[in-house]
Amino acid sequence: MENIADKKCIICGSSANATGSHIVPANLIKDCIGKREYEESYKIDIKNKKINLFLGKANPKSFESNRLDERNINISEEHHYVVDYILCNCCEKKLGKIEGEIYNEIICKIRKPQFKNNFKSTIIDNFEVMIPLSKKISIDDLNIYFYSIILRVYSYVTTNGLKLNIELKTINLISSMINNLMNGNNSQFSELNTSLIVYITNNSKMFPTLLETNKFDKLIIPVCNFFIILENDNTFITPFGNCHNNLFDREFKFIKNSEELDENLFSIKNLMLL
Repeated sequence: MENIADKKCIICGSSANATGSHIVPANLIKDCIGKREYEESYKIDIKNKKINLFLGKANPKSFESNRLDERNINISEEHHYVVDYILCNCCEKKLGKIEGEIYNEIICKIRKPQFKNNFKSTIIDNFEVMIPLSKKISIDDLNIYFYSIILRVYSYVTTNGLKLNIELKTINLISSMINNLMNGNNSQFSELNTSLIVYITNNSKMFPTLLETNKFDKLIIPVCNFFIILENDNTFITPFGNCHNNLFDREFKFIKNSEELDENLFSIKNLMLL
């Protein structure tokens, strides 16, 4: 068993002394599992046909034990989206501040028509794209936000013996990039040859899911109403054309919900944590 003292922060490499770190920001997943302390989330074990249920502290425990047994559901004491000792307290605090600002300025507004003036709408390669206009959020903040989710998901998944379609070298470069950006160093990262695509969907049936697509071979992380897609080669050839976000673009692009994409690009493979 690994000693807690030996665990290193996945961003800066210091001692990972933070507890209760969210794999995915709490305010990003609350539309799917409920707000903090009121969560209701399910972890599905397809192979063994078991369901693990987590209920937040303030969520009424109204499930009858005999009903749970009949449906092969176990109550979990551990939050499905929270882990200990993957971040240091310093990086946790910095991430928390950025996450709060991005939620207030972008996440809670981008899907609501009344906030359409907060975003510039444009067409890129036949896709409708929304670009945040808020002066409170920088491109660096958005890169830190989305790349840190990839980093945390990778750490969680690999710790649990699973794999993601991303090389360890790329993960190490992402760690270095986030650490530099959070400390005010926005120098070019020529070795990190990646790009992000963030797609907004209104199809709640896709969550929580593990998605597969035969359209392209890329890392896809579905989080509530967002898909985070990592490009990691020189060509950036996907069905999304030029809608990807390079590290030092001047604008950050979100692909707006498309029924055609929801129905034809992604398909549900099976249920899992994310």
